[in-house]
Order: sequence, then structure tokens, then C-alpha cells
Amino acid sequence: MSGLGAPKRTLISRCHHSLRREIIALFCDLRGFTGFTESADAEDVVALLRDYHAAIGEIIIKYNGTPERYAGDGVIVVFNDPVPVEIIFSRSWCRRFDQAAGASASAPKIKAPQ
Repeated sequence: MSGLGAPKRTLISRCHHSLRREIIALFCDLRGFTGFTESADAEDVVALLRDYHAAIGEIIIKYNGTPERYAGDGVIVVFNDPVPVEIIFSRSWCRRFDQAAGASASAPKIKAPQ
């Protein structure tokens, strides 16, 4: 046997191992985004999403989160996996994250159409 199969199996077994740890999963989106998209030009929607993803990305990096999924204005972020971080599971931690999101200078501000 040439040995080409053995390293592949070894690599796969090293990459796919089970691990159990506590995490925080954050689900967020923009309030009023659907209404905004119904009346806005496509270019404005894309610009808003670009600014929003950049702003939320900075906050995710600041708190050592891992972006799991972006879907339009929806974002799923995981903390403490795969990058281990010291997490205090409390409302105060969530408030600090929320304050950082609200205080971000680059965070886009939108108002839902009435």
C-alpha cells in the first residue's frame, strides 16, 4: 500500500473529535429591517448590511466570538467554541455586549418606515 490513505484517515480523526463545553449562542438581527427593505432601494439595503456586518464584526472580534452564520440581517455568534474564552454566564455580560453594540461609532442607525 502506498500509504496515501493512512495520513488522510489520521488527519480526519484529529480534526473531528468530540468536545463538550458551555457556550453562549447569540442570535441577533436588525429591528425593522424587513420593513426597511420593502421601501428602500437595493443599493441602500446592501450598503446598510455592509455597514452592519462590519460593525457587528468588530464587536464579535472584541469579545472573542465566532461568527457562525450570516443570513441577511440575521447573525448567529458562538462564544467559547472553537476559541476558548472566559465567559461569565450572566445578564451583566449580555448587557455589556449590548452596550458595546449600541455605542459602536460605526453601528448603522435605521428607522423602520411607519
